[in-house]
Amino acid sequence: MRIQHARPFSRRRFLGQVTLAGTAGLLGVHLRPSAAEPPPETTKLRLVKISGICIAPQYVAEELLRVEGFTEVQYVEAVAGAGLTQALASGEAHISMGFSPLFIIRVDAGDPIVMLAGVHVGCFELFGSERVRAIRDLKGKIVAVGSLGTVNHLVTQRVLANFGVAPEEVTIMAVGDTPLRMAALKSGTVQATMAAPPAPIQAEAWGFNVLAYAGDYMDLPLAGLATTTGRIRDSRGEVVSVLTAIVRGLVFMKNHRAETVALIQKLLKMEKTVAEATYDLSIPSFSSDGSVSVKGIQNIIEMSSAQAGGRSVAASDVVDFGPLREAQTAAGIR
Repeated sequence: MRIQHARPFSRRRFLGQVTLAGTAGLLGVHLRPSAAEPPPETTKLRLVKISGICIAPQYVAEELLRVEGFTEVQYVEAVAGAGLTQALASGEAHISMGFSPLFIIRVDAGDPIVMLAGVHVGCFELFGSERVRAIRDLKGKIVAVGSLGTVNHLVTQRVLANFGVAPEEVTIMAVGDTPLRMAALKSGTVQATMAAPPAPIQAEAWGFNVLAYAGDYMDLPLAGLATTTGRIRDSRGEVVSVLTAIVRGLVFMKNHRAETVALIQKLLKMEKTVAEATYDLSIPSFSSDGSVSVKGIQNIIEMSSAQAGGRSVAASDVVDFGPLREAQTAAGIR
């Protein structure tokens, strides 16, 4: 794995001319560490470098991490999935966002990983070809997923089942990443797929039909923030400080569309109109304060159990929301 050092914090990096003081003012944050909390145990922080709209709060929070006392942020290059959880478990990365089922599967495997907060419920949308105008039209058709047993596959099945479409009534085809699924849909090889923005925007531009937004039909914290049990024990102040910055980042994203659109443009290299549409589709799926319902945790455990071949873990083995509650208090929203 490779570590990249973040350049000195500057809002110009992703929000144009908005300064740190301006951002903090918009968030209602004073330029000092959280409440009366002491500085974090260490001023150096290592995060896993990943891309996508799902982890935008991590990048919004960069300036606020400095406010929380971190003077140096490093990004660990890791392969998505197993590479991310390995970086956490080994201590190479301190904290990371990622898909919650991956964290839970690794907990079941014995890794000392614990989920700290929920970031969003997943902004997946199911869309189909011109002739597919409703989900019931998919009976007897082919639906593309990334690969069998993955989050994309399991969420697709749950949405189909919600509309009375049983697994045996459709053919599920493992096609690969989003660009490959989009190509298969456009060529007519498959009749539907599920993906996150901006894919649904492109699908509509091609004349295809958006059939359902997954977040409307399930309480499922698909993306979360995680660390290790050892880091909570030994560096709790650091964990709370990072969570405080992330919570304030979520608040910022929810309330400042233009600045967040600029961030999306930079992170995902999108045209402004596509970034605006991506924001509008994605923002309802983001948590307002990192909280996750008990039902949501149970749902994600059940999904992870199915993905891992039937094994299961208890919610108490998976999550520790104590640091989140401290962060919410520090951010003034609890």
